[in-house]
Formats: sequence, C-alpha cells, structure tokens
Amino acid sequence: MQIGEGEQPDSLLLSRLWDVTRTANGTFVLVDGAFQRLQRHAADGTLLGWSGRRGSGPGEFGSVYRVLGCGGDTVAVHDLRRRLSIWDERGTFVRELSAAPVALAGVSEILGFAPGCTAVLARTTREQREAAPRGRDEDRLLWLQGDALERDTLLAMPGFDREYVEYGPTARRYVVPWSSMPAYAMVGERIVVGDGDRAEYRLFDRRGRLERIVRWNQAARPVNAAERERFAQLREAFLGDAVDDWDSGVPPLRLRTVPSTMPLYAAILVDDDGNAWLREYDTRDAVFPGQLWVDTLPSVWSVFDSSGTQLGHLPIPSRLTVRAISGGLVVGVWRGDDDAESVRAYRIRKP
Repeated sequence: MQIGEGEQPDSLLLSRLWDVTRTANGTFVLVDGAFQRLQRHAADGTLLGWSGRRGSGPGEFGSVYRVLGCGGDTVAVHDLRRRLSIWDERGTFVRELSAAPVALAGVSEILGFAPGCTAVLARTTREQREAAPRGRDEDRLLWLQGDALERDTLLAMPGFDREYVEYGPTARRYVVPWSSMPAYAMVGERIVVGDGDRAEYRLFDRRGRLERIVRWNQAARPVNAAERERFAQLREAFLGDAVDDWDSGVPPLRLRTVPSTMPLYAAILVDDDGNAWLREYDTRDAVFPGQLWVDTLPSVWSVFDSSGTQLGHLPIPSRLTVRAISGGLVVGVWRGDDDAESVRAYRIRKP
C-alpha cells in the first residue's frame, strides 16, 4: 500500500513527512510538517481528511513532529514547541496536556503514551561534563503523569558514549563512532530497554521493576578498515556543503580510542502482538547516532516474540524508514530517488 506516490494534486503532496502510525482500526495517521497538520488515510490508502493547522491555539501546531498511539484509535501528538495534544479516531481534537511546556523542558525524546493517554514516557539526557575527555551520558526514563505532568523518574540508564575532540577549528563533545547504542520501546505500560553492545534486552514493568532479560547468541562484528573508510565517506557526504568551510576538506575526529567491534543493534520497535523488533547496527549509525531519517540503505531486523523466543530475521528494503509495525504490516516513510516522501506499508509473510 502506498500513500503520496505518483501523480497527486498539490493538496495531497507530502513534504517534511516526520512520522506515521497506524491505529487499531487500520487508519494511517501522518504528520505533515510542511502544512503543520495530521493527515488520515483508511486502510486502503483512501484520504479521510486533515486535522489541525499552523498556530498556537488549541488543536493547532507550531512544530509538529511525532504521532503516537495511546490505545484504541486515539493518537497523541508531540509538538516540538513543548506541547502534547490528544486526537480521537475521527481526527477531532480532544484536549491538550496543559502543563506540557514546563514538564517537557529538558526532555530529549517522547518514547510513548500509556493506554488511554494517561501518562507519557519520556527520556531526558544528562551529558558528561564538558571538561571530561570521555564518558557516557546518563539517560533517565520518566513518566509525565496526567494533565499536571508531574515528573516521576523511572529508570536511570547509560546513554551515548562521548569524547571531547577537536572538530575543525573548534572542539566539541562527539558521540564515539561504533560505541554503545542505547535503545528504548514501549509495550503497553512496560518498557523495553537495550544496550546494543550486548546480545540482550530487558523488560521492565511500569514501576521500573525488572521482569525479564532476553539473551541470545550473537558475536559482534569487527570495525575493520572497510568500515572505517565507509564511515569517512558517509560523514563527508552528510556534511555536504560544510566541506567548503575547511581548506582541507572534512577534518578528522582525532579520537583517542575507537571501539574494535560494533554494537549489535541500534533501535527497538514493538508490534501490537508484543513482538520486539531490533534493527541491526550499521556503520551509518556511527555517523547519525540516534537519528530517525537515515535508512536509505537496506536494513535487517531480528524479531523476538513476547516470551523472548527469537522468531527470525527480516530484511527491510532500502529507502524505507520503519516507523510502526502493526496489523501484520511494516509501515514507514519512503524516500524516492528524487528525495520525494511517501508512506509505504508492506505485509509480513510468515512461514
């Protein structure tokens, strides 16, 4: 199924397509960053309508970014201007979490919503001290409760590994390439936590109590000369026109140490059957650590059922950034050769 491809009237063209999700009844809800609105499509791709508009009032967006399910056909929307709003299955604005501007100060990422939109799971990050040559950030997972959005710290976990390095004419903290890759996801009110350095992930209950550790046998791949060269090429391509600002091209990072092996995975998603999907780490993750829009190459996902049994591996086509796995579909943002954006949904064929 495809949304936004081929000849389209201007009103249906997609631009700055930040996110997409699929509700329980099969409706696709898209975040259109260009028009600052939500766009809803039926399971067959038929347009159902738009919701929201640019502005600062109730039901309006200033910098709409994420759309997340929170039970049934209700969705919650994260506006980067520190606002959270709830929308029903008809695309009607329900309410805004009133204290969000205060509670969202310092939040690095919204991870999900508890069923019924009763609480928000967020991640905050405390970076290492600037003077420290190297160290890991500290991630804190916390619930933002109800309309008051009072903070309730849930878990403290190691974050990215950073090194204070020379970067062109200046110095900055930089995520060490091929270093640890923390990943988080939600299953109802439970939290899946992983550190890509180890062949395991952990499941915590709503109060942060450990329920299960899932482990499997997998050896880490080495960071060889070919991967180092690929990293340099991807980094230079990413910096683009900035290369012209330096006389000798992209400056080296001049890291003190570099890991000898790569993390095993870089992201976690959970489908509506409770299966955990782990995306295999790739050297592109060393260039774009923790970013969403980098999957222009094929990816491989390992799938584990709710008991922790590994079901297998699933290759995902290039140019598809996976955003949701629901109803037997892999749903994501597709970028064509001309960088045009659209939504694609692929059905999973099970043996």
